[in-house]
Amino acid sequence: MAAGRHPVLLTFQTAPRAGERPTGTTVLMVLGETAHLTVPRDDYLISGLVFEQPAELGDTPVLHGIGQVRRYVASTATDLITLTTTRPTSELVAKAGLRKSHRTLYHWSTGQPIV
Repeated sequence: MAAGRHPVLLTFQTAPRAGERPTGTTVLMVLGETAHLTVPRDDYLISGLVFEQPAELGDTPVLHGIGQVRRYVASTATDLITLTTTRPTSELVAKAGLRKSHRTLYHWSTGQPIV
């Protein structure tokens, strides 16, 4: 998918530790943009969801790509992170915790709703 007006949800979440609740932040971007974020030193799960905007008002967005990388931030130096996404599959959607039993959140590129 070429860069353009495709929304991207970029999430930085601390890696889970026993007895602790993960914390994080989510940034809404456009595919192809560069984010400059300052985060505290920690172990992070960095996730990205790439969407196509709905064709009609009221429709759900289409999920085109999903990617995740784990990175330990250990210094104050700038670190370039490239997140590679792949087409969503049932396994990836479940692993990312995106499958909800109560309602459809969006559709993926196969046209099947993620429920």
